Amino acid sequence: MVQDPNTHLWRTAIQPYLSGSNDSGRGRITYDPFVGRWIPVSRDQVSSDGLHYAYAEPIFAPGSNTQPGGPFITGVHIRVVDVPSGSDRIVFSATGYPFYTVVAYAAQGIYLTAGCVEGCGPEALKLWRVDLATGKLAKVSDRRGFNWLIRNHVAWVATYDESGQPSQLLRLDLTNAQIAAWLTGPGMQLIDTDADGSPLVTLNGGGTSAELRVTAPQQSERIFPGPSNGLVAAVADGSRTWLGGGPIGEVGIYLYTPASGARQVSDFRGLPLGPLR
Repeated sequence: MVQDPNTHLWRTAIQPYLSGSNDSGRGRITYDPFVGRWIPVSRDQVSSDGLHYAYAEPIFAPGSNTQPGGPFITGVHIRVVDVPSGSDRIVFSATGYPFYTVVAYAAQGIYLTAGCVEGCGPEALKLWRVDLATGKLAKVSDRRGFNWLIRNHVAWVATYDESGQPSQLLRLDLTNAQIAAWLTGPGMQLIDTDADGSPLVTLNGGGTSAELRVTAPQQSERIFPGPSNGLVAAVADGSRTWLGGGPIGEVGIYLYTPASGARQVSDFRGLPLGPLR
């Protein structure tokens, strides 16, 4: 992968050239087994059949690449790529704040959120959806949080509150808009869901440090017997779940099952990017 200095998008080194971007923190690239090649987005941005993916292309102010503190973003294009052919089309565009990023490519549409740019504005960290057929944008939730996750018609998020209140793990049913709090705790980070669909979270704050598997509302169990191991990504693979912390987490790769718990299978500091096939 190479990064274009003008667009700041990542691009594959082989043809057909594929461009992309990712702001989820769950891995910048993905191996797509349906087409047998690496693509420049996270796995959540890829359609279930592996033939399409979505990404956000930033629109920069002309000439701002060479200005101090630049480049300056003025809007975004949401684009969909046909992986086999490499065709790349715009399905939605927006100028001005909020600056959307792609959360997931789902059957219902493309889910978006908006990051914090020079502070968290009033629309930052919420959830939207672009209808693929019409290109129309609709807000899904006004709740705010980091690392929105879409799994099986459910949206998960660890909430963010500027007043300093403890985070909540929220479950939003995308079929009926019902929302429920599944866990409350300080410094919560949502990692992913495991092979059983249970969310995995990290708590770090208020004297608490733990990696937890949340099995039901207000019910959880530790993945490790001690404090947090710094995990930041997980991938469900059949009945197993691969866990990793990447270079920053300074931990290796773990394999988790409810029966045997988590065991280290490698000391390589990397992230699991997709299930084995």
